[in-house]
Amino acid sequence: MVKKYLRGLINRIYKILPLKESGYNTTPKYIHSLRKELTGFESLMAAINYDSRYGSVISVLKVFEDEFDELSPAYVKSEVFRLITLCNGIISKYAEEGDDEV
Repeated sequence: MVKKYLRGLINRIYKILPLKESGYNTTPKYIHSLRKELTGFESLMAAINYDSRYGSVISVLKVFEDEFDELSPAYVKSEVFRLITLCNGIISKYAEEGDDEV
């Protein structure tokens, strides 16, 4: 479950880059929805022992949500790739044996 969900999450986080570059005004709503989902996913948080990296992902998404229009594309890109690295770290540590689904 962990690997499959977080791989999907990486794709959804990566989607923020073209949204920033294109200037869609729905981007903060997209980020809000994503952040709320992560905040409410109690079974995932328990499965990864409340890893602080998960909290970091949620926190950065909150900054994106609140300040997205003011953030530079370069900053957003940097943070998106940092979030992806955090997710990959969680996957490496907590993915179940045989959980090879992508």
